[in-house]
Amino acid sequence: MSKPTERQDDRGFMPSTADRSGVSRGTTTADSNSHRRHPRYRFSEPIKVCCKDGSCLDGISVEISQKGMSAMIQGPLTPGDVVRL
Repeated sequence: MSKPTERQDDRGFMPSTADRSGVSRGTTTADSNSHRRHPRYRFSEPIKVCCKDGSCLDGISVEISQKGMSAMIQGPLTPGDVVRL
């Protein structure tokens, strides 16, 4: 995910980066050959993903970095969905 804090709307919602299958894009933890600007760290904690329509999905974080995170959630998201964590 690139710069989620810059894409938030006034209520703290941001677009999802789920792929067409509804699975959030994840990556492996950065190693010495990574081209990422910021290292990713494994971070596993329960999260709640809330949509603009008021529905919420349970999930768990997988990795986190200065500019984003990957997570697994129990429900579908499509590209462009706006969510709050």
